[in-house]
Amino acid sequence: MKLARFLIYGLQDPITLELRYIGKSSRGMHRPQVHLKLVERPRTHKQRWINRLIRDGQMPLPFVLEELTTQAALDEAERFWIAYWRSIGARLTNATDGGDGWALGDRNPMHNPVAKARFSAANKGRKFKPAHKENHLRAVRRPEVRAAHAEGTRRRWEDPEYRRRMSEVSKRENARRWADPEYCTRVKARIAEANRRRAR
Repeated sequence: MKLARFLIYGLQDPITLELRYIGKSSRGMHRPQVHLKLVERPRTHKQRWINRLIRDGQMPLPFVLEELTTQAALDEAERFWIAYWRSIGARLTNATDGGDGWALGDRNPMHNPVAKARFSAANKGRKFKPAHKENHLRAVRRPEVRAAHAEGTRRRWEDPEYRRRMSEVSKRENARRWADPEYCTRVKARIAEANRRRAR
């Protein structure tokens, strides 16, 4: 099957299998190949990472994250995927947030309904091979990745503005749930069952 001309691609570490870079292309998989060479004077984190791999006899593994139909959609898609992978702890070597910066105003795409709808549409009906899932889980469960994710979470919760926003989100979500009669019935049933078990 021929790949689309416009796409979002990733570069995977061949050793750890982590996703380390996300880019956009208007030339199919030709653009990712441009990265796969030794840079004489590396100026970016990505170039230094690739240079280290090449000197060790390795090469980044390019793969497609999303295929698009127009070039105009590339910037938004790149911003989305960079934000998404960073939000789950990926150690990306991207120097920026992609495109012209994250237009939706929040680094975590799961906090924005537009981004959530986009992610849902992009993954609807998509099936990853078992090996792909295993590789991803193995990568994100590495101690250094988990430590980086934990540190990012700790820094976010140290920000009073972040805590205020999360509190507002939690209050809205709780209000929405308790307004649902079915939810109330399920919770009350679980509480009653727990109380019966304790009374035995």
